[in-house]
Amino acid sequence: TFGQAVICALIFAGGLGLVAIVMFILWAAGSRFSLQDRLITREAMGVKQIGGLLRLLRYSILVDISITLIGAILLIIPFSRYYSPRETIWQAFFHSVSSFNTAGIDIVGPSGFIVFRNDTLLLSIVIIVAILGAIGFFALFEIPRVRRFNRFSLDTKIVVVTTFTLYFLGVLGTLVCEWFLGTTLSDFSVLNKGFTSFFNAVSASTTTGFVTIDFSQVTVQTMIIITGLMFIGGSTASTAGGIKVNAFGVLVATIWGALKGKKKIEAFGREIVSSQVFRAIAAFFISLTLLSTGILLIMSSSPGIPFERVLFEASSALGNAGLSTGVLADFSTL
Repeated sequence: TFGQAVICALIFAGGLGLVAIVMFILWAAGSRFSLQDRLITREAMGVKQIGGLLRLLRYSILVDISITLIGAILLIIPFSRYYSPRETIWQAFFHSVSSFNTAGIDIVGPSGFIVFRNDTLLLSIVIIVAILGAIGFFALFEIPRVRRFNRFSLDTKIVVVTTFTLYFLGVLGTLVCEWFLGTTLSDFSVLNKGFTSFFNAVSASTTTGFVTIDFSQVTVQTMIIITGLMFIGGSTASTAGGIKVNAFGVLVATIWGALKGKKKIEAFGREIVSSQVFRAIAAFFISLTLLSTGILLIMSSSPGIPFERVLFEASSALGNAGLSTGVLADFSTL
């Protein structure tokens, strides 16, 4: 358990970011923040503003701890069906931390969350906690205070709309492909087919990495859908990986504006500043270059592995998603 506790602490620190943790400790110790300190913290947390940064940092840590504890308390109920009272508490806490920080690490056993594939309550709690982690601290900071969508900042609007659009398309695509073209959902009831598609698609989109189906058996179409979700990932200032939904949303708005011949890039009736557009384009092409390079290197050294599986594994690695089709052991070593 001690080793698991160390891993749990590292997951928590990794979710917030080492710089954010250090800055919080310095603030708690009474240190004064210089402008340079604030700029470093801003970049580490992936936010644009400097004003109110310390308040956002405090709020982020408070939210992380609060959601983790609430998730752990809720998970005690379903986990109590499988473990002793003492083990139940630890399992609930560990997996709540792993879910919110989108680590995808479990202490269940070799089969992972596949053993819970029919436990809708447990999986629902896990995926809700993961969504809250991937939506971003800035959005979690703003949404409860503003409440009305039309008053949200442009960044939060992009995050919310892009995130849930990707969830919907990902779930629908996975459900259709696996129900009508694949076999991984054949043993599930109609309702469980839908829920299983929801859990696994959202787990990929949040880069959480928990799965309840064998991804070595999914269709090529599903692999492509999940690959796209992992590549995009979650929001900035969140615990998720990927190029971020903010960047993807800005890219979509940029393409749409270009097709309509607009001189200014807009979303929800507001202009997107050029610096944000450039960052989104840079993030996309840098990530695409890294992904392409990784794929070329893998395929040149392991030519017998199908392209779609190499693409899946490389995207999972780049997005820190932790999903696999099981072919990683077949990759060549140095």
